[in-house]
Amino acid sequence: MEASLFAHSRVLITGGAGFIGSALAHRLAHLNAKVTLLDSFLAGGGANARNLFGIEDRVALVRGDLADESTTREIIREQNWIFNLAAHTGHLQSMLEPLLDAHSNLYAQIQFLEACKKWNPKAKIIRTSTRQVYGQPQYLPVDEAHPLAPPDVNAIHMIAGDQLHELYSQKHSLNTITLRLTNTYGPRQRIRDTKQGFVGWFISRAMTNAPIEIYGDGSQTRDFNYVEDVVDALLLAAPHSSTSGSLYNLSGPTASILEVAQTLSSITSSNKIELRPFPDELKKIEIGNFRASSQAFQSLTGWNPKTTVASGLEKTLHYYRENTPYYLGEK
Repeated sequence: MEASLFAHSRVLITGGAGFIGSALAHRLAHLNAKVTLLDSFLAGGGANARNLFGIEDRVALVRGDLADESTTREIIREQNWIFNLAAHTGHLQSMLEPLLDAHSNLYAQIQFLEACKKWNPKAKIIRTSTRQVYGQPQYLPVDEAHPLAPPDVNAIHMIAGDQLHELYSQKHSLNTITLRLTNTYGPRQRIRDTKQGFVGWFISRAMTNAPIEIYGDGSQTRDFNYVEDVVDALLLAAPHSSTSGSLYNLSGPTASILEVAQTLSSITSSNKIELRPFPDELKKIEIGNFRASSQAFQSLTGWNPKTTVASGLEKTLHYYRENTPYYLGEK
């Protein structure tokens, strides 16, 4: 189904040189789609030219800001599918630089939707959001009816982006669907710091034989999705026009933060794990245990994550061992 659906169709991926966007670009290139990538290569973001290694001549890369109408106007025309993955990540960073977060996750999203309304209202728009919008869970697993309780600025802006996509679907007949992701990890993820989640930072520590530092006792549980499973979900979401304006959670295999660190330590056979007290600024936005329900999306599409945490971490480490200079060095 994927091959026939996307072959020779025109696809735009915003944030296309980033972590999830580039994984999607690789898959679509191999499905013979005509892929255009838009990415601003924001300093400190996830975009990395190495992420496109092997498909450089099979995709068109446009360096530009999603908030720039002159850029979006030209590349949105004629697209059949638009995967809107562009976002400023980093929950703590959003508390330190709220206006930067607002530019990428709020203002740029309004500009993007306006451009779609004006220049290509028939395109299918698939958006990614985050489970952080739910805040500290009132019950588990967290379904789409769970109250929204954003613990940080990033989550507030992501909620606004979700609601804007729903509004433009209802009021302007745009065809949108939003997937709220939870702890996506895998090859091409930013691992220099925690801006794309703690898993990437743990991987960096493991690769450099530095202690893996855990705040608290590490008993907090999360669900994790290997990036290729998320790509599967994005491609499955695309053809469901009857879901316009809808929003769905993705869930994944569950593990504690300590178990993730222990798995990485076991794979690398050398790392120490150190427990540290929560810094005040992180304690303010810590959400405790979290597990999503993706029952609604599974019923719609049949999607189920295939990759265990252990095998996903093994594959991820293998990628970074082969590409270390491009993610931890100067290249």
